[in-house]
Amino acid sequence: MLYNIFTVGLAAILLGLKGSEAAHATCYNLTIPVPITATNTNLSLPLPVSQSQVIDFATASASIDNNITNYVEGNYTLDATYNISARLCVPTYAANSNSSTNRNDTVQFLIHGIGFDKSYWDLPSINGVNYSYTEAALAKGYATFAIDRLGVGLSNPTLWGGETIDPINEIQTPAHIEVVHQLTNMLRNGSIPNMSNISFESVIHVGHSYGSIISNGLVAQYPNASDGLILQGYSANGSWVPQTIAGLLPTIAAQDQPFRFINASTGVALNSGYLLSNNIWNNQLVFYKSPAYDPLVLGYAEFTKQTFTIGELYSLSGGIKPSQFTGPVLIVTGEHDYIFCGGYCPASSGTNLTSIPAGAQDLFTSASNFSVYLPPGTGHAVNTHRTAWETYTHQLNWLLSVGF
Repeated sequence: MLYNIFTVGLAAILLGLKGSEAAHATCYNLTIPVPITATNTNLSLPLPVSQSQVIDFATASASIDNNITNYVEGNYTLDATYNISARLCVPTYAANSNSSTNRNDTVQFLIHGIGFDKSYWDLPSINGVNYSYTEAALAKGYATFAIDRLGVGLSNPTLWGGETIDPINEIQTPAHIEVVHQLTNMLRNGSIPNMSNISFESVIHVGHSYGSIISNGLVAQYPNASDGLILQGYSANGSWVPQTIAGLLPTIAAQDQPFRFINASTGVALNSGYLLSNNIWNNQLVFYKSPAYDPLVLGYAEFTKQTFTIGELYSLSGGIKPSQFTGPVLIVTGEHDYIFCGGYCPASSGTNLTSIPAGAQDLFTSASNFSVYLPPGTGHAVNTHRTAWETYTHQLNWLLSVGF
């Protein structure tokens, strides 16, 4: 009962809050048809028919005798076109086109992680704290391009009468990589629909968590696709992923939040392969570190939490690969990241590394610059902690230092 009162009360307070937008910027809400060809895994897993079966899947995924590979029936080629929701924000320079903050040849491509949508990059101000990375980047003259990943938020047409995207065999890491690759090409060559006058010479991929995995996978497969990487909530050590899956307590989305994931008018619901973290305390466990966050922010994250899929859980590691990428790489992982550091990133894990995230340098041996920043006191969801603005300052200063 206390949990219900807490969540409903926060929802009432926070529904009126909106993300920030810099004064000197023009933003466009876009729906972009993206054709892809991806090599996905053919999984013989049926959709779960009950929450009990979801827990069985989570238990199998998190167990030391993980047998998920028993369901693999080779690979297949996915040819499809998906409508991807995006928000493009472009700074304006009416006063002085030669301003030192005029970086309109560079766009930051923002890719959220599991549990969030593109609003992770443009969170509202809460209790007087500004959490918007979009605003920070725009203020420094960078354009931003944030997407709802395939199957998430407005990039999932199911509730609005569209065709259901298979959450097991379509929504996997290879498909995400191809969506990002195609959109990157569009940003470079000015082929975003109805945005033909806007193109960018440099594309910096900024990921969080699963978005960082996708960004890593992008440059592993296409080393020239990106000009720079900022990877939040990331390391090359996946030892704690099983405990993370257990910590999320995956729950069928339409059962956990029916008011969001069942269309009240039509009765259409997301199918049972679309999952959520179970409750606010699971979110706290996996994404937050006390006392570095505001409980209102945690409540907002719970009320607006987004789906992940069985196919994504299976293919999580698909992007963590060595790359011949020659651009600069910045890893930004909270000091107390639960998912990629087991709760304490400065640990060296018995090696001569300065931190657990520093080990990701083995994935980027050709990078022109490799740097690591551990926001102090911070958990996995970096942008939602009180240290957010200090983190943004570090990211943007680093980007300037490497030539963008």
